[in-house]
Amino acid sequence: DSDLAVLRIDTLPAGVTPLPLADPESIDVGQFVIAIGNPFGEQGSMSLGIISALGRSLSSQRTVGAGGSYSLPEVIQTDAPINPGNSGGPLLNLRGEVIGVNSAIATSTGTNSGVGFAIPVQAVRQIVPNLIEDGRHAYAYIGASFDNEVSLDEQAIYGLPQTAGAYLFSVVVGSPANEAGLLGADPGTGQGGDLITAIDGTPINDFDDLNAYLVFNTQAGQTIDLTVIRDGQVITLPLTLGERP
Repeated sequence: DSDLAVLRIDTLPAGVTPLPLADPESIDVGQFVIAIGNPFGEQGSMSLGIISALGRSLSSQRTVGAGGSYSLPEVIQTDAPINPGNSGGPLLNLRGEVIGVNSAIATSTGTNSGVGFAIPVQAVRQIVPNLIEDGRHAYAYIGASFDNEVSLDEQAIYGLPQTAGAYLFSVVVGSPANEAGLLGADPGTGQGGDLITAIDGTPINDFDDLNAYLVFNTQAGQTIDLTVIRDGQVITLPLTLGERP
């Protein structure tokens, strides 16, 4: 789901030095970045661009359940040319530090269109050690689907007191969300769903915030406290996270 993999090298070739990882707090929109890879088989190619945006979401190619899918949060968007063969190569700042791993492009032609995406360095720090230790990474799992972002129109339609929060559409039967007592919306009207506004006291403005908190701050088996608005009342629900199927 992260598009990350690990290769074991017993002996580094002469003159090869591992790249350092950047501090995620040092990454800003507008910074110059360098993408390294093998576009179209051209080994060791470098391309220059800037960070176009932060906080994008990258959907997994794997579908689950009734056509549902997962997404990786805090993805970096860049206009540095990324083409087939760049995936898996580093995205560097001008100090030579890894800020991300090149992963995908948005294109209608199969080649670079100025919208490329890189897995953020915080995902590398979180996931790679588990891949090395166990060969896998266990993502925390709630078992529910959400509205990506509540608009003003949706606020009125759903009868919500505010737009900030992750609005719950449906709950998977037998999931941690189900066991915790979370309520999904009515399939006909879209109303009546729980609005999650905080996790462990950390404000949640939309689904991307919720997803980022789960991916980077929790693990399977951990119990979190959800602040929920239900029928205009604020309640707190403990939820023990499962492992993503």
